[in-house]
Amino acid sequence: MRTSLVVCPQWDSTLPALPLALLAARLRAEGHEVDIFDMNKELSRRGQAACDPDFRQFPTLDTAWTDRDSTAGRIIPAYQGHFDSFVSAVLASGARVAGFTTYFSNSVMSLHVAGMLKKRDPKLLVVFGGPACSKFHDCLDFLKTGSVDAVFHGEADHTFPRFMERLAATGKAQAEPGVLLRDDPSTWKDELGACPDLEHLPFADFTGFHLPDYRGKTIQSCRGCIRSCVFCDWGKRKEYRRMTGRRVHAEIVHQLRRDPEVTHFFFCDSLTNGAIPELSSFCDAVIADGLALSWEGYAIVREEMSPGLLRKMRQAGCRLLIYGIESGSARVLKDMRKYSAPELNARVLRDTAAAGIGVVTALMVGFPTETEQDFEETLTFIRSNSGHARILAPSLFTIHELLGMPDRYGLAPADDVLYWRTRDGRNTFPARVERLRRLFDTAASCGVRVDFEGRVSAVSMASYFDSFLERYRHWEEYRTGRRA
Repeated sequence: MRTSLVVCPQWDSTLPALPLALLAARLRAEGHEVDIFDMNKELSRRGQAACDPDFRQFPTLDTAWTDRDSTAGRIIPAYQGHFDSFVSAVLASGARVAGFTTYFSNSVMSLHVAGMLKKRDPKLLVVFGGPACSKFHDCLDFLKTGSVDAVFHGEADHTFPRFMERLAATGKAQAEPGVLLRDDPSTWKDELGACPDLEHLPFADFTGFHLPDYRGKTIQSCRGCIRSCVFCDWGKRKEYRRMTGRRVHAEIVHQLRRDPEVTHFFFCDSLTNGAIPELSSFCDAVIADGLALSWEGYAIVREEMSPGLLRKMRQAGCRLLIYGIESGSARVLKDMRKYSAPELNARVLRDTAAAGIGVVTALMVGFPTETEQDFEETLTFIRSNSGHARILAPSLFTIHELLGMPDRYGLAPADDVLYWRTRDGRNTFPARVERLRRLFDTAASCGVRVDFEGRVSAVSMASYFDSFLERYRHWEEYRTGRRA
């Protein structure tokens, strides 16, 4: 049976979507035909060629991609012709099923394309999966649109291939734990399918991706997280699971043999160093084989990140680590449930840079309990460690994971996860933007590069900050007018 696997804009367009490559490997191994449609990459390329600013920033602080009214007013009219051509290509492929991988920032556009597909071919089965389907209420929201026939709640490594197998055998979509069917509300249950044994997953198959368009391949060594930071639900949502270093090394060897010209890999894990012994054994195997590759990924600060391990990682091809430092204040780190003190953070950054590995320092501006003194401590941390961090990657704090705990963090009733404020009126969106502005100024004075949300450099930030505040003012006017 033929299926189309689709990723819509907007998401990171510099790397191929690993979920599609993993599902494609399993489906092809079981005799299904699979076509890859990376609409995200294609539209990003066209948008950037047209100097469209909507394709030059990550959508956390711009509703162009995440708000239905905004997409209807800005994105869809500008690119409807391109969406038409993509839909025509999917239908021309002869696929019986179109499977979308969804993220917070591409869900609205995924629903738009799904609706187009269903309108032109009501018999085509449209299914959703991915990170945006990890929460039950979001799964129900997708089903209730009428454009999505089935949603895969949680990890779909097993459930989607079984769904395809039963569909091919019986001609009907069938439910099981983790599979919710639009036309059968009795299947709308908050239960997940069995989690896969990562050690025995097939190697990702990137056939269908035009690999020269990307800066490497994506890979994984684990799922979940060993930490439970209050602003992230990875550590709360599922148990941490990891592959052995031997298994990760085997996939690297396979991918290098499959596409020898692609030698760079990005680990999509929440953290590459959750299991230090396996990380070390992976590096040992790469070094022993003399493999010529480079790789990067996210990491946490921990005591075990010794100078010796870091030097070994560099020898094994590690070129960049993205550390979630988040704050220079010990008090704020404690409130976040981060298990590293500023002193340890500084030591690991210093040792990583000394090993020859590039360092990206992620910082969160405006945690609910952050005071002016706390923020000054973050600026001091930046100044003290400017020689070790290649890039600062700041973000404005959003309260997705704190909505159920307003009393604990002094939050006022929230109309928006971005424009929230504290009850005492000291932590507001304008105040957070002003702190972000000061962070940029501090970094510039230290000669440190800043990338905001992965897409915007410091060059044009003055007008960018002003645009944040202008959108906030419009939102305030709308909110107060609605209440009146």
